[in-house]
Amino acid sequence: MNLGLTIQPARKTRILDISLEISEKMLVYPGNTPPRINFIRKMPDGNSNLSEIVIGSHTGTHVDSLLHVKNVASAVTDLPYDSLVGPSRVIDLSQIETGITSRDLSPHKIRSGEIILLKTRNSKRGYKEFYEDFVFMTEDGADYLVHQGVKTIGHDYIAIQKFRSGNVNVHKMLLEAGLTIFEGLNLTEVRPGRYYFVGLPLKVRTEAAPARALLLR
Repeated sequence: MNLGLTIQPARKTRILDISLEISEKMLVYPGNTPPRINFIRKMPDGNSNLSEIVIGSHTGTHVDSLLHVKNVASAVTDLPYDSLVGPSRVIDLSQIETGITSRDLSPHKIRSGEIILLKTRNSKRGYKEFYEDFVFMTEDGADYLVHQGVKTIGHDYIAIQKFRSGNVNVHKMLLEAGLTIFEGLNLTEVRPGRYYFVGLPLKVRTEAAPARALLLR
C-alpha cells in the first residue's frame, strides 16, 4: 500500500568535541591547582591498571553555578537540564581585542532562551599558555545578556571575567539572573553558526565542575 510517504535516509551527524583534554600539563588559571593523575597500580604488578585523579572544580572546560558567588545557593547538581543541552549559536566576536560589550553583542539579535557560545581571538591564541589580556565579558555585556534572557553563555577561555578585575561582578550578574556559564570551551576549529550543544558536567554538589562539551550538526 502506497501511503504517499517519502523516506529520507538519515543524515550523518557531525560531532565536534569542544572540550579541553585534562592532563597534568594543561593550562590552569593562575592560583588554581593543576590536575594530578597518578597510577596507583599498573600492570603487570596487578591484573589491571588503576589511577586516581586530583582536579580542581574550575579546571579546563567547566561549568559554574550560583554557589560560585553565594554561600547558600544552587550547586552544579541543581542546574536545569535545558541549560546544558539544546540548540545553540556560535557567535563570531574575533574582531574584539579587550572586553565584550552590549554594542558588540546587539548586532547578533540574541533572543530569550538561547544558548550562546562566544568565539573570540582567544580561540586563535589557544590554550598553550596563559594570556593576561584575554578577551573577557564586561559588566555592560553581561547586563545585555541578562536583559535578553539568555539561558546559557559559553566562553572560549578558562575565565569569562577580566583578569585581576578585583571582583566577581560579571559572574554574579549572570549567575544571579539564572544563566549557566561554561568556561574553557575550545572553539578553535568551530565555524560560527547554529549547532546542537551538549555540555555535561560531573554530577557533584560543588560550585563548579569539569564538563565534556560537544557540538552536533
